Amino acid sequence: MKFNRFILILFVLILAIQPSLPVQAAEDTDAYPYPLNGGWRSFMNGNFVVDLAASGNYLWAATHNGGLFRWDTRNGSYIQYSVFDGLPSSVLDSVAVDKSGNVWVGSDGYGVGRFDGANWQIYTVADGLVDNAVLDIAVDANGNIWFATAGGVSKYDGANWTNYTSANGFPSAGAYKVAIDPAGNLWFGSGEGVIKFDGVNWTTYTTADGLVNDTILAITFDLSGNLWVGTFAGVSKFNGKKWTSYTTADGLIDNNINDIAVDKDGNVWIAAGIAWSMGDEYKAEVSKFDGQTWTNYTADDGLLAGIVNCLTFDASGIAWFGTLYGISRF
Repeated sequence: MKFNRFILILFVLILAIQPSLPVQAAEDTDAYPYPLNGGWRSFMNGNFVVDLAASGNYLWAATHNGGLFRWDTRNGSYIQYSVFDGLPSSVLDSVAVDKSGNVWVGSDGYGVGRFDGANWQIYTVADGLVDNAVLDIAVDANGNIWFATAGGVSKYDGANWTNYTSANGFPSAGAYKVAIDPAGNLWFGSGEGVIKFDGVNWTTYTTADGLVNDTILAITFDLSGNLWVGTFAGVSKFNGKKWTSYTTADGLIDNNINDIAVDKDGNVWIAAGIAWSMGDEYKAEVSKFDGQTWTNYTADDGLLAGIVNCLTFDASGIAWFGTLYGISRF
C-alpha cells in the first residue's frame, strides 16, 4: 500500500513539472469551431479571457481561470502557461509586453510575473510592489512599467520600485486602469473618477466636471490624443477641455463598458456588457464609432458568444476580442 501510494505521488509530481508545449490548432479542429463568418473567426482554446496584448506575430491572452495563452496569429498554434510554468497564479487580470519583449502578467492577489521567453520571475509586495492584486499594466516611453493595483500605483524601472498610495498623494484607495498620453502623462481609472499624474501633480476629474460616471473600467487615447473612458453608465471623451459622453441613447450598444481600443483608422471600438447580470452571460456586444456613426456587432454577426471583456489590435490592424468563451478575430 505504501509503495503504491509512493508511485501515485511520484506520477503526479512528474506531470506537474512538465513544461507547457505548443499545441497546433489546425483549421479542422476545435480551435476553429465555426467557419469564417463575415470576417469573423473564433478560437476556443482558452476561456474567460480578461486582457489581451498583441506583440509581433503573437497574441497574449490573460484568463481568469486558465492562466496565460500565447497564440501564433499566423497559424493558430498556441501555448498555455500555468503556475507549473512559473505564473504567479492561474487567475490573471492583466497582461502587457514591454519594449524588450518581456511579457508582464498581473494576478488577482499573487503579484506580477515577468516572462523573458525562457524564465519567469515573480514580484510581490515583498519585492516592493504596492499591492498583490494587479488590475492593469502599462509601459511608458522610458520603459518604466506602471501597475494599477487594488492598493494604489507602482512604477518599476527595472531596478527600483516607486509606489503611490492615498498616504502619499494618490487621490484614491486603488486604481483599476492605467494609460499614458502622447505627452507622457499618466492617467488612472479609479472608483473616484479619472486621475491624471504629470509626474508632480495629481488632478482628478469626476461627474462634477462632466464625466458620465465616476467608476472607470476602461481607459485609452485615440489618434488625436483625446481620452476615452468607459464606465457603468456609458463612455466619455475628453479633449483636454471638455467632456462629451455617449450612451445607448446615442447608439452605443450597452452602457456597461469593459474595454476600449482604437484602430489604425481612428475608429473607437468598445467592448460592453456585464457577466453578472441575469442572462447577460450569453451576450456578445461590441460598438465601433467613427466619430459620426455607431456600428454594433453581436453574436448574430459572427462574434463569439459571451461577454466581451477586452479587445486589442495587432500590427496588421486585425481586431481581437476576448470573451467568456474564447477569442474572436475580425
